[in-house]
Amino acid sequence: TTALGTMSAPAIQAMDEASTANWPANTRLSYGLTGFYRGPVKGDARVQWQKDQDRYQVSVDIDLGIIGTRMTSQGLIGQETLEPLAYEEKTGPTLRNLLLEPTRIRLTGGEWVARPPHVQDTASQFVALAQRFSQQPALLAVGKAVPVWLARPGGVDEWTYDVVELENLRSENL
Repeated sequence: TTALGTMSAPAIQAMDEASTANWPANTRLSYGLTGFYRGPVKGDARVQWQKDQDRYQVSVDIDLGIIGTRMTSQGLIGQETLEPLAYEEKTGPTLRNLLLEPTRIRLTGGEWVARPPHVQDTASQFVALAQRFSQQPALLAVGKAVPVWLARPGGVDEWTYDVVELENLRSENL
């Protein structure tokens, strides 16, 4: 084995490319959005994923007509998951952000909290979960629960997504 400190730059780059090769190519998805939040909600959403060697940026735009939200995450691509470093969300005139360091996270109000392992932010979770499901499709079985640590501007909590139904979606290349 070779110590990392003595590896050549091309060898390190080859390792980085190998660890990110199984992540999706640059992608943009646009879709209709329906749901329920204090009444029926309908709108449009877009997710854009970009990677450059071992770095990524993902942006999520949600347009509900009367209000819109843009979430942006930037960070590193790890072997198994994304490692967010910075997160920003803008809803109307309000801008909130996070700074994610290796062992701690700075929330919007300036408070520092411990960083849980494999934590995602509100934007990176979409790509991280899609990658996780592509690598472990058994997680998508009805009845499964998928825990995710989420860092949001107001706090860090463990969320659990329950798989309650499987649905085939029609997609179109534009």
